[in-house]
Amino acid sequence: AAEAEAETQKKAAEDAAKAQAAAEAAQKEAEKAQATAEKSASDAKTAQTKAEAEAAAAKEAQENAETAQKTAEEKQAAAEAAQKAAEDKLAIVESEANAKVAAAEEAKAKADKSAKEAGEKAVAAETAQKAAEEALAKGEKDAAAKVAAAAAAQKAAEEAAEIAEADKAVAENAAKEAAEAQSEAEKLAAQAEVEKLAAEKAKEEAEKKAADDKATADKAAAEKVIEKINKIGEVEKNNTSENKIVAARAAYDMLTAEQKALVTNYDVLTQAESDYNTLPQTGMSGLHKVFAGLAGLMGITGIGLVKKSRKEDEE
Repeated sequence: AAEAEAETQKKAAEDAAKAQAAAEAAQKEAEKAQATAEKSASDAKTAQTKAEAEAAAAKEAQENAETAQKTAEEKQAAAEAAQKAAEDKLAIVESEANAKVAAAEEAKAKADKSAKEAGEKAVAAETAQKAAEEALAKGEKDAAAKVAAAAAAQKAAEEAAEIAEADKAVAENAAKEAAEAQSEAEKLAAQAEVEKLAAEKAKEEAEKKAADDKATADKAAAEKVIEKINKIGEVEKNNTSENKIVAARAAYDMLTAEQKALVTNYDVLTQAESDYNTLPQTGMSGLHKVFAGLAGLMGITGIGLVKKSRKEDEE
């Protein structure tokens, strides 16, 4: 009986030693699992920080593109204002030139009329002089009066000729000024046309630069999202895969409609989301396996502990 008792105690001591070893192994496995969890949490935090930084960079790029667009619009408005000012200036110059031309034509018409009247008076004077000469030749009594009248007529004709000559000079001067005004108007018109073309070119360049800047910003933003999606890799039911998918989705949702259209691997993201959601939960962890080993030594109570632990883990 003493030997049986000793044998029982020996077996119990061996079982206790095994249980102690299993417990120590479980403790180590638990510490290892905790370290892994802490690392996963740290990796998740790092990924989140990186995602926030990239999101901020994408937002900044978007703001830069909007600023470039606004600057282009301001330049376009300035170009249009310059073009309108040139057109208004041209209209004023043309109006002034037309007025001077009209004045010159009116002065010329007046001079022509004066010259015509002077010519008529000269003819009348010549006629009167001829009559006076004829009357003088015939010895008529009023010859002296007619000569005086003829002299007066001649003087009037000369004065009229002088007036006509002066009017002609005025008309010629007015015509010269009109020609100069017309030439100045043509020069200003040519300058206005040059300014108009320059304004149109500046407008086109501003629009092109704004479009190029926006396209560059959109491409850069899309490429960052493409890179995030490519980094997802093989989808697994763990925090690493989840963080990559969530970060890629958040970055994609921040894009504009034009930028989203440039993301060439969006189907990879949607497939990864679908695969992650349909993956089953992972099996027993290393800690659960240790508990299962203890169950072999502790009996039903140990199995129940493993089942309870797995249920809590799944919850």
